[in-house]
Amino acid sequence: QLFHDSLRALQESKEGSAEKFVKLTKQAAERGHPDAMNNMGAIYLHGTGAVKPDHDLSISWYERLAKAGERHYATDG
Repeated sequence: QLFHDSLRALQESKEGSAEKFVKLTKQAAERGHPDAMNNMGAIYLHGTGAVKPDHDLSISWYERLAKAGERHYATDG
């Protein structure tokens, strides 16, 4: 829930913040940061002001997270 609240706050803040958040999160995810991979899955699952929902990309990020061995995310939420 905290993650979704953060995204909502970014969407409501000054223009460009959501785009910057997604860009930085994606960079971290591509470097293998598990929280960022989980966040990218959620971003594409629900969409943001900067990104439209894309369930295929969401699944892809969650699969990458699982392959990285981060099993504790499978039961979160």
